[in-house]
Amino acid sequence: MKKDIPTMAQTRAEIIILDEWVELTWSGTNVPYYMALGYEYTGRHQKFLCKVGDLLPTSRSLVNVMCPVCEEERLVLFAPLSRVKHTL
Repeated sequence: MKKDIPTMAQTRAEIIILDEWVELTWSGTNVPYYMALGYEYTGRHQKFLCKVGDLLPTSRSLVNVMCPVCEEERLVLFAPLSRVKHTL
C-alpha cells in the first residue's frame, strides 16, 4: 500500500521537537528572564536545565527535532526554528 505523502501546506505548521529539556549556561543577558520563570540561579557560567518551551526566541541552543514528512531526526538551532515555525 502506498503511503500518502503530505503536502508542504499540510506539514508547514507542524513543529516536532523531541527534546523536553536543554542544557543552558547562565549569562548576564538571560539571568533576569529565567529567574522570572522560576529557575534557580546557580552562578554565572554555570549550567542548568531549561524546558524547551521556556527558551528565548533568540536562543542558540540546539534542539532535537523530527521532520514530519521523512521522519528524519536532526539537531537544529532553536532561534531559526522559532522564527520559521516548522521542522521541515
